Amino acid sequence: MWDLGLTIETQTHTRLSPEKDVATLIHAVRHVVEMLGPQYTFRLEIAGDGAIRPQLEALSQSLGLGETIQFLGERNDIPRLLARASMFVLPSITEGVSLTLLEAMAQGLPIVATRVGGNPEVVVDEQTGLLVPAECPQVLAAAMVRVHQDSSLGRDMGLLGRQRVEQQFSIHKMIRQYELQYLLPEQVDEVHA
Repeated sequence: MWDLGLTIETQTHTRLSPEKDVATLIHAVRHVVEMLGPQYTFRLEIAGDGAIRPQLEALSQSLGLGETIQFLGERNDIPRLLARASMFVLPSITEGVSLTLLEAMAQGLPIVATRVGGNPEVVVDEQTGLLVPAECPQVLAAAMVRVHQDSSLGRDMGLLGRQRVEQQFSIHKMIRQYELQYLLPEQVDEVHA
């Protein structure tokens, strides 16, 4: 995963709808390709489907990224896809607590995501990933290039992200938080006695 070779595998898994703003990611990929130069092969795999897939595919083609961006459609092998990636990108303009971010972090991937909705609750900026403004393809591209070019940064973010998911978002932690929120203190003590 952390071979600083000439091929960079990047992924996103999302519903292809306007609020997920995959169009900004496609524009960002164009900037990434220009920034890295011809010696690199940059690939983006987009897993997911939705109403605007035809428009996104057309945008990809119109920007000359037909060989660079692959639309995978709906997939049921997300862990396998994540295992071959070097980073995970989520360009949404609105987001709750994203399960796809948690899945990618659990796989040890550094994250580049927009600073919207629940993303800052999941991703600790500069520690488990990079948070960028929404709808800014140049800033998104710069963050992606930074994660690629600084392999120790990406590796450390991936490790810290995995630890964060295990410590803060495990099922046991979530159950405990629900108990503390909805049960009286003596009821919580009874449950764990």
